[in-house]
Amino acid sequence: MSARHILFDLDGTLIDSAPSILSGFARILDQHGISPRCELSQALIGPPLIETLSQISGIDDPEILQRLAHDFKSYYDEVGYRETVEFPGCADLLEELAGKGAHIYVVTNKRTIPTEKIINLLGWRRLFKGLYSPDSFNPEITQKANVIKRVLESRGISSKDAIYIGDRNEDLEASTANGIQFTSVGWGYGFSSSSATIKSVSDLKNLLYRAS
Repeated sequence: MSARHILFDLDGTLIDSAPSILSGFARILDQHGISPRCELSQALIGPPLIETLSQISGIDDPEILQRLAHDFKSYYDEVGYRETVEFPGCADLLEELAGKGAHIYVVTNKRTIPTEKIINLLGWRRLFKGLYSPDSFNPEITQKANVIKRVLESRGISSKDAIYIGDRNEDLEASTANGIQFTSVGWGYGFSSSSATIKSVSDLKNLLYRAS
């Protein structure tokens, strides 16, 4: 298998989490009496939480941002995550890949707690060899490129034997930094359907079957 290790981004790649995350942002801003400084759109999904909260609130005070983040996490980790759904066809794709012997992983900016809850909610845990977030490591890792690097190192995966699937330019940059193949999908929150490498889940399956 020339790309036996398949690393997936989560939000915008395997799951549609935008409605639950955006409603959580709106709830927390309203709770704190803050008017959003930008449209609460799916383009916000993907970067680390503090970075996004600063963008939508216009606030750069670390203490205030930490309070906003705490309240968002409390809501999302107990209630909001339950609204998450898979992108159609992704469950079947994961089942088939695992059945073919591919080693599949999640590598995401999402925190460990909601990542694990969502994967369990969807019944996918048995399919993945590992779930990796910035806070999966101690100390916590910044930047997705560094998370991928640690995954490759800890799992003993050669860069030539791995592929990363994502929906944002950050995913491309993180893959390039680690010398691994990258494939962009067009149904998420970053790349448009015209600029992405892959337009549909069936096309992704065909590509991965060739790669694996």
